[in-house]
Amino acid sequence: MPIDKETSRELAKTLLHCTDQGGEDELKPRAARAVGIAGLLGVVIAAYGLGLLLPVDIAIRRQFAVAFAPEPDPRVVTVEIDDASISAMGRWPWPRSLLAQLVSEVSDLNPASIGIDIMLSEPEADTDGDAALAAAIARSGRVVLPAYVRSYSLPRHVQWYISQRLPLLPITELAQAARGLGHVSAIHDPDGAVRRVPAVVGVPDGFVPAFATEVVRVGVEGQGTRSSASDGGLDFRPGAQAVVGGYRMPLDSTSSMCPVFPWPPAAEQISAARLLAKAPPEALVDDRSPNAGSSPRLPDLAGKFVLIGVTAAGIGDSHETPLLARHGAVPGMMVHAAAVNAILTGRFVRPVHAAAALLAVACFGALLGAVSGAISDRGRGVGAAVLLHVGAAVSVLAGSALLYACTGAWIGPSAPMLVSVLLLAMELYSRACRAGRLRAGLRKYVGVDSPEVAGAEAQAGARDMAVMFVDLRGWTAASYHMEPESAARLVNSYLSVVADVAAEHGARVERFPGDAALAVFEGRGPEDLACAVRAARAARGAVRDVATGQSMALGVGIGIAYGRVARVELGGADRSDLTVIGTAVNIAKALEDAAAEDQILVGVWPERVESLPSGLVPWAGRVAKIVPGTAVLFEAV
Repeated sequence: MPIDKETSRELAKTLLHCTDQGGEDELKPRAARAVGIAGLLGVVIAAYGLGLLLPVDIAIRRQFAVAFAPEPDPRVVTVEIDDASISAMGRWPWPRSLLAQLVSEVSDLNPASIGIDIMLSEPEADTDGDAALAAAIARSGRVVLPAYVRSYSLPRHVQWYISQRLPLLPITELAQAARGLGHVSAIHDPDGAVRRVPAVVGVPDGFVPAFATEVVRVGVEGQGTRSSASDGGLDFRPGAQAVVGGYRMPLDSTSSMCPVFPWPPAAEQISAARLLAKAPPEALVDDRSPNAGSSPRLPDLAGKFVLIGVTAAGIGDSHETPLLARHGAVPGMMVHAAAVNAILTGRFVRPVHAAAALLAVACFGALLGAVSGAISDRGRGVGAAVLLHVGAAVSVLAGSALLYACTGAWIGPSAPMLVSVLLLAMELYSRACRAGRLRAGLRKYVGVDSPEVAGAEAQAGARDMAVMFVDLRGWTAASYHMEPESAARLVNSYLSVVADVAAEHGARVERFPGDAALAVFEGRGPEDLACAVRAARAARGAVRDVATGQSMALGVGIGIAYGRVARVELGGADRSDLTVIGTAVNIAKALEDAAAEDQILVGVWPERVESLPSGLVPWAGRVAKIVPGTAVLFEAV
């Protein structure tokens, strides 16, 4: 019966079972795997908690932000004091009277609200300019001005940022004319990018809402009610959400909103020069504006949320955003535009709480480890394990991307992806150990390195070999009254040296039938017989040396034959042995039975007598089990 792949697999399982010794030891690999998975998860969770995986997650999140950047809400418009405006109207800073004109021009187009992202904390030398700007702001009735909060921090057990210093406000005249005041602070993440805007910042006399929040509040309330965020216009629930004008803003644990940054930053980006009608025609059209035409006609700002700020090169603040890789740093006004856009559209990034993320990593690792173990126990190949773990890592990344794109939920995929990679490494290491145990078991019990080799040898056919039987003389009588364990230790002390000597001379020990050893020498042609004779002499000497230190001295009888031998599988479907069979095997066994203590008998086919090794002399004895004329008999002296 040839050994096919299924039989080879069963042979491997049987040998692994033998090497694991069954019983309670059979549970040891599973227990070790469970301990390994637990330790691995502990390492990954610790790395996640210490922020060691944060750079990877940030890099992935940057790619998601660029890939899934939405279109801006059509209601968000920016009026930019850009390079064309500076060229047309003169160097910055502009006179407050010119800003007043710009505010009036925007107000005349009936926007929902106007946010001016320009710090106006110091009076102008010409007080008439301040008065003109205050009048324009008051007439508009829908202007929000910025406040600058300095040196804020996040104290322990507090869910919003707090500053111990009063905010830097616009001059009193302007602040009183404005409809609302909002802070223009933003949080920079460890990579330097702005992803969060505090919904409020605590100050000694209360709190200051975000600039974008005030722009939305004023725009939703219209010109009727003059409320503010601090007196009820903002429903603020620390660490949970904020609601303004019916728009809900989910907040993280620091009470910050995480807007999804659209591209372009606004539906329409208008040069201030276009409204002031002072720029040349070619400078009045902003090429970045998707709605800009080829002529300086007035834009449609009715009902829109307009932000006015500086975007000219080298003027004002600029920030890195998640879109940095593609679009570079942007002026601070664009951060507020993204926040306004997020409030109006509800498109926020919602980071999953750290505890929930760690729990998800632990569950993912336990599940993947269990599936991986099941695949390993079923004997699936390395390809299945690699496919499982690589597929799991890719699925985690794809799932994270899908959650981000569809719901804005963000859970860093680096930790579960690392778990997948480490579990794969652990699985490959475990398989390598199992393969090592299998090879050791095959060498020990079968004499080959793999089930495939065993199958190949079983189908290789007959070939010339030298066969050697070494039998212990006096063993049966010596062990008659011994305990089985003691008898096993004694016989092993002899057979182990016989096996070692045979292996040193190039033999392959096939099996140990009782108190004997069966070894074969192959692959060298006629030299195999010479190797067998030398091994027999060495085995006889080694047994004598062992007998010197034993209370029961044993000898050996050795039979050797050279001829055609086949290695075959003998037995049934459920249990079989891989062994050698042939006339040479029978002759070697018969000679071993006939040999006296410490005698070495050799049988050779008549046609091979001319190539005998040295040290053989004809033996005149007769062996009943050997057909006369089949072999010429010799004794090694």
